[in-house]
Amino acid sequence: MNESQRVPVAEVLHAGISTTLQDLGRSGAKKYGVPIGGVMDCASMRLANQLFGNSPNAAVYEILGGMKLRCMRNVWICLTGAGSATMNGQSISFHRTIHWQQGDKLSIFGSARGLWTYLAIPGGWNGGMLIGSRSVWPQVGMGRQLRCGDLLYPKDSSPFSLPSTVKARFTRNDQVPTFPVKDLIIPIRAWAGPQESQFPANSVTQFWHAPWTISLNSSRAGYRLEGLSLTAPAATMPSEPIILGSIQVPPNGQPIILLNDGPTIGGYPKIALVHAQNMDALRQLPPLSRIQFIRCD
Repeated sequence: MNESQRVPVAEVLHAGISTTLQDLGRSGAKKYGVPIGGVMDCASMRLANQLFGNSPNAAVYEILGGMKLRCMRNVWICLTGAGSATMNGQSISFHRTIHWQQGDKLSIFGSARGLWTYLAIPGGWNGGMLIGSRSVWPQVGMGRQLRCGDLLYPKDSSPFSLPSTVKARFTRNDQVPTFPVKDLIIPIRAWAGPQESQFPANSVTQFWHAPWTISLNSSRAGYRLEGLSLTAPAATMPSEPIILGSIQVPPNGQPIILLNDGPTIGGYPKIALVHAQNMDALRQLPPLSRIQFIRCD
């Protein structure tokens, strides 16, 4: 670590509900029983890193419920995802580079329309590597959530600057993800799952045609759904590898969408699989959001 990397960028004044360091996760670790982890909204992370010319895997801070930071040295930052923010009490924009100066206080606020906010800097944030990733997984001791008083450090000390005639870099409006209006039923595309044919016909019909509510009892491991109770196949099945976005149905008949920090194998039948292009939008939906699955095939 060079001298520039030893100087912290920011101090945490308020950590919010949950703020963790995340990158694209541990794609090759399932064979060890370790889930992929990583950011919940890959598109927002990618857009933030693109503004700085960072590696696609440069680590960002993933923020749930807002936080507050004090700048300890001049640096460029970018915010993406859901939420809003102020600097020294003045509103600032997402999806643009912002020069954050020493002593400035950055306040980030949550949103009723989306869960996750991302904070990026040139080169990415520093953090310990474990099984090829900086992604934090507090539940098993792989790092922890930020706390008040923590200091944040950069991974890369390479300078970042803009031409003198350019005030900031922006993401094009047509590339910025949008968040649905609250209380609407959100369509989520999905494929038929490997055990769909084993479910009773009426349960299959209910799954595809009835709306579902994301439970308050949800997490980065999985979104539990509430709605009509499905009848799961009576026969038991051996555990098998889990694909991100798999929708399994336990004996209580309420589906669970398995997500980043979820199990790598499972024995519950899987009625569907969320389309990869809908995963970011799904993971941004807050609890009590209503969704309906649209069959892809």
